[in-house]
Amino acid sequence: MNVVDSEVKFKDHITILGFLGSSVDNRKGNAFNLNQKIYKRFHEFKDFQFVMMLPYGAEEKSKELKEELATLADVEKWHFVFDSPEKIKAVFESLQTDISLGEDLGSPYVICHR
Repeated sequence: MNVVDSEVKFKDHITILGFLGSSVDNRKGNAFNLNQKIYKRFHEFKDFQFVMMLPYGAEEKSKELKEELATLADVEKWHFVFDSPEKIKAVFESLQTDISLGEDLGSPYVICHR
């Protein structure tokens, strides 16, 4: 899997990979649930990270979401990666899962990648 972002490295990391899509507001509930049930329990592990992929244009909404999440936990290991629809689809398809990516390039599911 190849995600372009200088802060995101998959080698030697446990990664929870999600696809928020262009409708970030529609997936806020998912992000808050992930934050409460998974992130808060494991964020202190050195090799743990959350990576959310979004299409270009969702930068402002993701910034707002990260600010909201920051009121509940340290969000240092929440990473938002922006790319073209084609690249996001390619990354998703490389995971070879039986789930589908929505038309907005989002999914309610996350994948654990080691």
